[in-house]
Amino acid sequence: MNNSNADARIFRRLRTAYAQLLQENGIDEITVTELTGQADMSRATFYLHYSNMDEFRNECFRHIVTTALRQCGLWFEAGRDGIEEAHKKKNLIMNQNDRDLFRFYMSQEIYKQYHYISTIFDMRTAMHIFTDTWSDAFIDENSGKLTVFFTGFIVNTMPNLTNYSSKQVRREMEYIFEIWDYLFPGQTENT
Repeated sequence: MNNSNADARIFRRLRTAYAQLLQENGIDEITVTELTGQADMSRATFYLHYSNMDEFRNECFRHIVTTALRQCGLWFEAGRDGIEEAHKKKNLIMNQNDRDLFRFYMSQEIYKQYHYISTIFDMRTAMHIFTDTWSDAFIDENSGKLTVFFTGFIVNTMPNLTNYSSKQVRREMEYIFEIWDYLFPGQTENT
């Protein structure tokens, strides 16, 4: 068995258990014992992967933000002509459990500030997670405008991930493409 697959399954089980526990408990109230009990695994398994709950919570947040960035990037990469198809619910890569965790994290005071993303990813890394179509040269040449665009994109689209609304996402994306045209006249999104 591939260890990365086993690690991914363990992390998924723990995330699912964590999301369930968060429905009834505060973020600081959940212990390793409660989490592993809910996930039906041993504490030793948890400690093979994480040194404490803070490390696990941060890994959850990193995963959720990465998945959210990828989801938003897929919508962007679909372009104006592909918006309708890209926004169908079947194309969501964030499952309900991850959307529940994302909603929870965004409701917490420390995570409400979208610039918190910059504490786990530098801007270039976040942009590459968002879309791999932007070259390093394009990012370097347009760093100021891209930062404005990217931040606006995240602020306008990420909240739509918690309670998915295809209609709302399409409306936001139309606005996003207008901003793109303003900042980068004559350039395609897949530069």
